[in-house]
Amino acid sequence: MTNAPRILVIDDEPDLLENCRMMLTREGYDVRTQTDGLNLDKVLSEYDPDLLITDLMIPQRDGMEILREVKWAHSDLPVVMMTAYATIETAVDAMKNGATDYIVKPFAKDQFVHVVGRALKERSLVVENQKLRHELAQQKVKSSVIAVDPAMKELMAMATRVADTDASVFIQGESGTGKEVLARALHNASRRSGKQFLAVNCGALPANLIESELFGHEKGAFTGASTMRKGLLEEAQGGTFFFDEITEMDPAMQSKLLRVIQERSVRRVGGNREVPIDVRIVSATNRDPEEAVKSKQFREDLFFRVAVVTLNIPPLRKRADDIPALAQHFLKDLCTSYGRSIDGFTPQVMEKLQGYAWPGNVRELRNVIERAVSLATKSVIRDEDLPAHFQKAAKRKVQVDSVETYDNAKSKLLDQFQIEYFSQLMSEEDGNISRVAQRAGVDRKTVYRILNAVGLMKSDDKQE
Repeated sequence: MTNAPRILVIDDEPDLLENCRMMLTREGYDVRTQTDGLNLDKVLSEYDPDLLITDLMIPQRDGMEILREVKWAHSDLPVVMMTAYATIETAVDAMKNGATDYIVKPFAKDQFVHVVGRALKERSLVVENQKLRHELAQQKVKSSVIAVDPAMKELMAMATRVADTDASVFIQGESGTGKEVLARALHNASRRSGKQFLAVNCGALPANLIESELFGHEKGAFTGASTMRKGLLEEAQGGTFFFDEITEMDPAMQSKLLRVIQERSVRRVGGNREVPIDVRIVSATNRDPEEAVKSKQFREDLFFRVAVVTLNIPPLRKRADDIPALAQHFLKDLCTSYGRSIDGFTPQVMEKLQGYAWPGNVRELRNVIERAVSLATKSVIRDEDLPAHFQKAAKRKVQVDSVETYDNAKSKLLDQFQIEYFSQLMSEEDGNISRVAQRAGVDRKTVYRILNAVGLMKSDDKQE
């Protein structure tokens, strides 16, 4: 396949098309021609040109219509307009609709080649700018969210790809996993980073206040509305708006938010004028959104609107490889804030941090490190600096006799793992079998069977 720039030329005059093809081919370009604008989207997808040259007056499809379609679906593709009927009005109209340049027929070869070269140069600058923006987005996202675990690295790769777009992003993850941190990273890596990032917790605001908070209100709209007030969506103009715990939003408010997203405008409470808004929507929930839709607690059509791209943050217990890096990050940050000088963690402490289940996720890890920094008397974090329940979570090394058969050694190792794993869960859930089963991702019968097999079942264990 040639690396020569690809140029698509559309004109209803076969002789002119052949002349254009010859001139451009001699300059080393890859050229394709067609006499109408039919099936244009298919041609653009298959040929993927670097430049489109189209006549203003062609049968069946107007050149200006072609221009508008291309700029909507392929905004970075430069378009040069050709016409034999040049007027200032048509030139201005073409440039307003996104044309890169304008050439009047008949034209000389040198003039044509010059216009094409200039348009392709602009194209290369656009492509280079996109590449630089993507690289910058990668740096910004990676610097905001620590990812060592393979699953987190994959998640961050997807976040990087979507960061510099306007696609609505839906972030799912347990409480404390860092959903708002990721949302801010997306904003900071986007072209909207110079504008505001505003957030609202949909479950924290009463239903009678959230509409006024989001959309604003006019003077006299209700008792106490002594002045006009812009809503948060207006305040975020040009930036990013983060709907945290969106599945907890009042059903009536969900319907109003859907209209706002569809129309890209808000109507203040007590007002009758639509105010255009330009904001990127990022949403999050700690629930399963599909279950919320099935249970009619969250509108399906709203979910489709806000979840163009979905990012699922794994809980910390499923990405133990991230714990050392996160712990060191929090240690450095907190030592700077508190004016402490602590170098790191003992191996025993790090083993306990990685062996703990972290029901509070990253937020809990930060709190544990903050406590340790506050209490530490040495240059490293030691066992005694951790909360008491971490002493119970210590890992025990499994001793396997090398003379045993593979099956016997494996059986002993499995028994030891089950004892360690379910002892910790039973301790954390106060013996509640239902919650242990939920945490372990197995049914209650399996939990009972394993507990009996390894001798952890007691007569006073809680059944519910």
